[in-house]
Amino acid sequence: MSNTNITNTVIDRIRKAALPNSPNNIQNFPKIAARMTRNEYSLYNNTDTDKDLILHHLKQKFLKVQNEEDVVVGNGKNLLYFTLFLSDSYLDVLHMCLKSIVANTPNINFDILFITDVEMKAKIEQLDVISSFNVDYMILPTPKSAPLASTKKLNIFDYEKISDYSKILFFDADILCIKNLNIIFEKSLESEKLYICVTEIHRSPLLLSPTHGIMYLSKEDAVFISENPDIVPFNAGQYMFLNSSRMEKHFSNIRWLKNVWPADYFYEQSFMNYYFVFNSLTKPLIGSASSSVENGGINNIPHQLISITHNQNKITSNDGDMFLEMIKMKRFAASKNLMTVSGATNSNFSNKTMFKHASMPEGIVVDPLIPMHNENTVAIHFAATLSDGLDKKTFMNLYANAHKLHI
Repeated sequence: MSNTNITNTVIDRIRKAALPNSPNNIQNFPKIAARMTRNEYSLYNNTDTDKDLILHHLKQKFLKVQNEEDVVVGNGKNLLYFTLFLSDSYLDVLHMCLKSIVANTPNINFDILFITDVEMKAKIEQLDVISSFNVDYMILPTPKSAPLASTKKLNIFDYEKISDYSKILFFDADILCIKNLNIIFEKSLESEKLYICVTEIHRSPLLLSPTHGIMYLSKEDAVFISENPDIVPFNAGQYMFLNSSRMEKHFSNIRWLKNVWPADYFYEQSFMNYYFVFNSLTKPLIGSASSSVENGGINNIPHQLISITHNQNKITSNDGDMFLEMIKMKRFAASKNLMTVSGATNSNFSNKTMFKHASMPEGIVVDPLIPMHNENTVAIHFAATLSDGLDKKTFMNLYANAHKLHI
């Protein structure tokens, strides 16, 4: 068999693995079906021909951006923004996030923007911690679903004061700041790069899953994956970028893709991964110091943003004690590369060893608590399949209490 045939076989397998009817996606799609959505109206049909046409147009849009001058805008101010709609239970989670920022960040050097609706704005304003920040709101119509609500983060360049800001950081509400957040804003950023929370154990296969891909690849996309096995998908719950004319157009291109895509998709994360990863526009957000965490590997990389996942749909009454036991166990301590885990799915690519509904072995030797963060970590995203804000708050509190985090 020729090298060309071998290559074509590999490419064909990659393309098939990304499709909704692949074995992995058939198995995992029902578990996240409630978090998937589809455009009610699209000029395109859900066919390979139309999808290839869409991706061709998208590539032309990207190349057009690359041929334009990239102008950095803003007057040096920093912006942290959130999106919040629909669920009142996430107000408590947001409250925890904001309190953790205040607890660890003296002399706050950034403003906060909430992309939200009129009703949620009134509720956010009632949070006692809001007075600690310079806050503004971008009011949008109430979305019909959680996936559509999440996509509103892509509207950031519609904010009327966006040209005032140079560095822009996005946080989901389910994040705890455990160190001075100003540290992140002090980082020098390259224009046109999306700075992400990165994980060393999640590589290109995650782009074939519903949570980090669009469940379709052109031949060109499959070649890119085969030639770049170390490309890194990311969780769209936290990212940072330098405000520039090209970045604004990149976000516009992603919104176009979202609006025309004729098949199911997972929040905006599917489209952001497809666009930024396949166009090589991502960089990890890391510090300059080396971690003192032993055993090398990912824990020696000074990640400033990390993500921890819980793969159960509900925290039961016994999960609290089980969680604390799991992070004490020696066999967990041996899994050092689980420090950063992005992608809250039950797929084959997710972390299945972190949380399991199983009884604890008798006579197990308990080590001191093993943190999943290190001294470089500034913020922790508690990504999870937990759909209820109260369960998410429990998850965050369990970790914070176990490691005596100052929040």
